Amino acid sequence: MSRKSRSTAHATRTASHETSPKILPFRPVLWLAVAGMVLTAYLAYVNLAGGNAALCTAGSGCDVVQQSRWSEFLGIPSALWGFGLYALIALVALSRSGKVKRWRRLFSLSVFGVAYSLFLTAVGVFDLSSFCFWCLASLALLVAIFVLVLMKRPPTALEEGWGRWALNHAIVLLPLIAVIGVVQAGVLARPVDPRLEALAAHLKQSGAKFYGANWCAHCRDQKDVFGHFAQDLP
Repeated sequence: MSRKSRSTAHATRTASHETSPKILPFRPVLWLAVAGMVLTAYLAYVNLAGGNAALCTAGSGCDVVQQSRWSEFLGIPSALWGFGLYALIALVALSRSGKVKRWRRLFSLSVFGVAYSLFLTAVGVFDLSSFCFWCLASLALLVAIFVLVLMKRPPTALEEGWGRWALNHAIVLLPLIAVIGVVQAGVLARPVDPRLEALAAHLKQSGAKFYGANWCAHCRDQKDVFGHFAQDLP
């Protein structure tokens, strides 16, 4: 290639680079994600400190949810996992890797966040008969992020169509949430010492009484020690 040709090609690339649209951060999603990080950081701090969050008095519906087994996953507060999700969303919203790639990542993260939050909300209603104000606030943030992402979909983001896109996400997300739920429910907990069956029967025969509350974390831990033999406790 001659010097003139190389100069022309370089000038063409430079002009193309200068005229190409600049990819800016997705600021609305970024600010919502930052708000979610602040909220979940506060809840994680309260959980680790062993206190009660604001508006969560002892025995209230919020406290029932925060003290339940569903407030942790693999020994880590669920709020801390939520902080990680919001942090990922914020990082993707800041990225400039391409509008289509960024949109796809934000869609997947927000769909997972909304689906899992809805799952936990359903658990609170049907298993704990309680609502958590802070959990609903987080759900509202994730729904807002999801709606904003939908509204800003690039024209070429879904060449395979909505049906195929939704199916691919369902195949991945539904089993993932199911596995997380099974772990949180304690189904995969280690086997219980069979001698505890005899202890539970002895306590019942001796006239002892087990006093507790569904929102008491220590009561839950005590029953977890007995595993499925806890149903024999008086």
